[in-house]
Amino acid sequence: MWVLGGFVLLGALFSWYLISPMLTGEADYDGREMFFPFSFLALMAVLASVLPHAFVSEDGTIPTYTDDRYSPALFWYLVGMMALCGLLIALAPAMALFDGYDLSAYVQVPRTRSWESSTAPLWLVAPPYWAGSAVLFFYIVRGVWRRFTRPIPFRSYRGARK
Repeated sequence: MWVLGGFVLLGALFSWYLISPMLTGEADYDGREMFFPFSFLALMAVLASVLPHAFVSEDGTIPTYTDDRYSPALFWYLVGMMALCGLLIALAPAMALFDGYDLSAYVQVPRTRSWESSTAPLWLVAPPYWAGSAVLFFYIVRGVWRRFTRPIPFRSYRGARK
């Protein structure tokens, strides 16, 4: 658990290290270069939401919104971190669009077999990101709905007609 917590902390600090020169004005803002740090911050948000679940459950399962072992604070922490992840996933490809690039712009994406980055067109990268964000928000809303709605008891109308 401590290793995963340290990885989350160092990963988030690394993303802020990449973003901070553009936010403070030390470097020119480029929306295409913000794609990787926002994607990496989204990954760190997911891992940060898994940490408290791992401490509470200790059974190796993935977090669910309907787990009865969660306190209200832990439940809302999970919802907040997953919503932050969904927001970062949705904003990662949109940062280039906010900067004035069009869908034919290329963004920096990490390669699978090396530490270097490669480029991919935004029209190829953005739809899966936005679809993933929409699916994540669907599961968040459904989980909150299931947590706070009481099951409606089944009433047989066949027996009521007699």
